Amino acid sequence: MKRTLLLCLLPFMVACGSDASSQVDAPLSDAASVDAAPSRVIADTKTMAVTASLEGTFTAKKTDRIVIKLTSDGPIDWNVHGHANGSTQVVHGERGVMTASYEFVPPADGEWFLILTNKATNPVSVQVHADVYGSATFIWN
Repeated sequence: MKRTLLLCLLPFMVACGSDASSQVDAPLSDAASVDAAPSRVIADTKTMAVTASLEGTFTAKKTDRIVIKLTSDGPIDWNVHGHANGSTQVVHGERGVMTASYEFVPPADGEWFLILTNKATNPVSVQVHADVYGSATFIWN
C-alpha cells in the first residue's frame, strides 16, 4: 500500500522539481527572535534652553521593553534612572552626545525616568522616539 502511494505521488514530486539537492533560498529564522510590532510608539520633539533639563516618567514592568532613540542638533546628556529607597540608581546614560539608541528592560516594576540635559551653548531640538513593547506608559513631567 505504501509503495503504491509513493509511486502515485512520484509524478507530482518530480513535476514540482523536488529533489534531495534543492536548497531554500530564504534564510531560516528563529521564531523566538522575531519581534512583534511595538504596542505603542512615543514620538516627540522638544526644544530645550541652554542648561535646561527635561524629564519624563515610564511606568513599566520588568516584562516590558522600551527601545529609546534620541537625536539632537547639539550635545546633550541623558540617562534612564530610578529612585528606589530615596536614592538615584542610574541604569544607563551618556554625556555630550547628539544621537543615542538604548534598549531599556526595567530591572523591576515601577517608575523609571528619562532625563535629558542641554549641554550646548545654544537651545537644542531633541527628537525623542521610543518603541514600547508591553504595557509601559510614558508622560513628560
